[in-house]
Amino acid sequence: MQSIAQYLRDRLDPGQYQLLQKVSRGFTRPLFALDPETGRFECAAELDDEEVEDPSVLDALCVACELLEASGVSFDPQDPALEPSASSGTVELTFDFPDEDEDALVRFKAMLAENASADAGIHADYQKYPGGVQARIRLAYSSDFDYQRKKDLIDFVLQVAKRRAKDDPLSGSRL
Repeated sequence: MQSIAQYLRDRLDPGQYQLLQKVSRGFTRPLFALDPETGRFECAAELDDEEVEDPSVLDALCVACELLEASGVSFDPQDPALEPSASSGTVELTFDFPDEDEDALVRFKAMLAENASADAGIHADYQKYPGGVQARIRLAYSSDFDYQRKKDLIDFVLQVAKRRAKDDPLSGSRL
């Protein structure tokens, strides 16, 4: 099985390879993470401020991710350049909605039902208690990426529900 360092050495510009070798301390610390569902490689390197501000380091990381993703090679999951993937699991998140936030709760329930389902690994239970309702959201995930994607969806739905309940306009721009 070919190592990530060897694969990149044969395909990257020598200057880019040297930058990655420096950032990863000779490919002994993780530079990349692999999403097992999509097969996409993403940057997982913990960069210091100088490296983050250096566009050549970021360019080298982006080019390397593209090369690895397009390679079709199954790299060793224990390769030191790969961030170890977390095992799958389940986590429960709780959100409290006081009685005065009833409108936000109604909107949250509706938007969550519209955007997530139990077969997608998201299950919601609601429990009434004196003074409000507690939402318990169970997320079943298969990887760090899967967990983060689902958690981001829940956080976004919660934020939108609260903003709409207060009639605060939602606005944004593309990056």
